[in-house]
This record gives sequence, C-alpha cells and structure tokens, in this order.
Amino acid sequence: MNSPAPSSTEIRTSNNLGKHQEQAQTAKNLPRVLLVEDNEVHQRLMLFMLEKLGVQVVLAQNGQQGFEAVLGGEPAGLILMDLHMPRFDGYGATEKIREVERKQGQTRRTIIAVTAYTHPEELQRCLAVGMDAVLLKPVSLEKLKAVLAPWLSKGSGDDTGRPGPP
Repeated sequence: MNSPAPSSTEIRTSNNLGKHQEQAQTAKNLPRVLLVEDNEVHQRLMLFMLEKLGVQVVLAQNGQQGFEAVLGGEPAGLILMDLHMPRFDGYGATEKIREVERKQGQTRRTIIAVTAYTHPEELQRCLAVGMDAVLLKPVSLEKLKAVLAPWLSKGSGDDTGRPGPP
C-alpha cells in the first residue's frame, strides 16, 4: 500500500501505521533525526533504514521546510541533508541553519550531506557551508550505520536525540 509523501514536515517513526500508539510511547526515548529529502523513493529508503537503527525521524521535503523546522524549534541534533532539491537546496539550508545557530546561541547540530555526486569540488563545498560529513548515495544500511555511529554512540542527553555531555 502506497501512502503519499508528506506535504509538510512531520514525524515518522514507522511505515506500519497500525503501531501509532506504541510509537508514541517509545518515540520519546529514540534519538531524533531531521531528514531533508525531496525524492519519495529516497525518503522511503532512508526512513526504513533509520527505523532499523532505532531513530525517530522528522521528515522535511525540501531545504525550505528543513530550515523552517529548525527555525520553528525542531530539536533534532542530527540532520541528513540532500543537496539538490527544488525551492531551497541543501547548501542554502545549511548556511541558514548555521546562521540561526550562531545568532541564537544554539547548540551546533550535526549536518550530514547525502548526495550521489563525488566531485571533489562538491564535497569541498559541503564542508565550506558548514556540513560535518558526506554520505554518498546509494546509501546502504551499513554505510548509514557507520556514518551515524559516532553520533548515536554518544547517547542522548535528552529526548531530542542530541548527544549528551562527553
């Protein structure tokens, strides 16, 4: 059964819609990730893999929605950011997020670029705008787990998924 892609930022913790009550009980204890991705196939794949890793996912369909989620107080400590999206790309969204963090004295979030492009200039640009790492597509569960492991292994300082003190 295909469900339509969300039209706005929303929390997704499972593709199995029959488990909403169970999800509500356990979602508070899960690390929280903001997934900014415009492609429905990639959204579904990433949601599936993040669920396997025990992560609560907040989904934004483009950079503008991702930025607005952060501006609106979204507490996810880690952002998986696609680079090439309509309306507002991952580079611009990252620059705006970093600007808000600086101006408002917020804790710096981990932002990981998710891209199929391997050109050295593209990878350098990711770091230049403030991204912390790059995850290359196609993404496998093993690659995703490896890139998230340092963040997930720190544990959670609260129910947002932000790492606690070292």
